[in-house]
Parts: sequence; C-alpha cells; structure tokens
Amino acid sequence: YLQGAVVIAVGSAMSLLGEKSWYQLNESIVPFTGWKIFPHVVAEDSEDLEDMVEQLGGAGVVILGIGASGGLIFNSDGLVEPVRGMVQEYRW
Repeated sequence: YLQGAVVIAVGSAMSLLGEKSWYQLNESIVPFTGWKIFPHVVAEDSEDLEDMVEQLGGAGVVILGIGASGGLIFNSDGLVEPVRGMVQEYRW
C-alpha cells in the first residue's frame, strides 16, 4: 500500500482495513484485530459510535464513521479525504 497500491473496501468490508473492529454476538460486542492498513477504526455511521469507542478500549481509540454511500481515501502521507459525504471522528 505505501508503495502505491490501491486498496478498495466497500460496505462492511471497510471495517477490516482498520487496526481493530468488532462484531455483535447476542447483546455483547466482540472486538478483533483488523488488517492494520489504516491506523484507526473505520465503521458505518449508522449506530452509536460514541459508546463503541469506550467498549473498544477508551483512550487512544479513534473511530471514523462513514455515512451511507460515502467513503474515504487514506493517502500514504496520512491525509484522510472524504468521498461523497462527511466522515465523523469519534474519540474518547
């Protein structure tokens, strides 16, 4: 990636690109390690992500919420560019 490759993830697959992610099992949240291509957690902005920051570890956790039909471009210099909508940042 850092040498110029393009990585595209659509829908729920975008959550795999971050440093960690989660899935819901019954009423509990089960975190897991992502592919660590992107230095933060990426998720659909359709749920309450403010509470999710605390459940994933609290301090130091950053979740970028992407709305429906939106996306983001993560450049090799660390710049995040929104595509077709806003990107919301949630941190503890």
